[in-house]
Formats: sequence, C-alpha cells, structure tokens
Amino acid sequence: MAYTATVTLKRIAPRSLLVTITETEADATGEAEITGLPEALRLVEQRGLFVSGAGSTIDPILGLVTNPSGDNLIIENGGAAASVVNRPSGGTPIAPIAGSLFHRSVLDSASDNVTTIKYLFVIGWE
Repeated sequence: MAYTATVTLKRIAPRSLLVTITETEADATGEAEITGLPEALRLVEQRGLFVSGAGSTIDPILGLVTNPSGDNLIIENGGAAASVVNRPSGGTPIAPIAGSLFHRSVLDSASDNVTTIKYLFVIGWE
C-alpha cells in the first residue's frame, strides 16, 4: 500500500479551527497538505500520536512549503516520542501560502505506521 493522509478541518468555536490528520502507511517522508485555510491564523497547539506499526516514535513538523525547513518551518517538535504535545507560547502567527500548510510526521522507521495528528488554530492574529 501507499502513504495516505485524511485531513479534516472543523470549526470548534467561532474563531477556533481544529485540523485532524490521520495517516496510514506513514514513514519519515510522507507529507500531508492542509488546504482551505484562512489567510491569517495563529497556531496554539500541535498534538501527535503514534497509533500502530513497526515504528515507535513521531517527530512532527509543520511548514509553509512542501518538505519544510529553515525559514519555512512553522513548528518542529523538539524530540521524537510516541506521543507529543507542543504549545507555542502566545501562539505562532501564520499566513498560509495560497491557503495551504504542509505536515510531516517524521516516523523513526518502516512505512506501515498509523498516526493521528491534531493542530489547533485561532483564526486571525489578534
């Protein structure tokens, strides 16, 4: 099988947006594109959970472009683990390029892994 990612966006309050990404056959380079985002967001939380597979840890990143690095990174987890939670102090302002962001779970091994990732955003910068 090949890598697949299901991305859902859900308004959980008037200005709060929850993005859930469920990945199957995930590995170190699988990438999910999050589309349909507003022009101005603030990232308040990144949660990642390794669900099953031959791997054991995730080390997620979120960026403005595919294969994000350097100035294009929005948030990069500090250390691989089976479960991660990151909450940038005060939130991180983001202006998605063409309404898209790019997520990678960066698993430690194999390609038969299942993960669930959640990003919580506040719409707007104020």
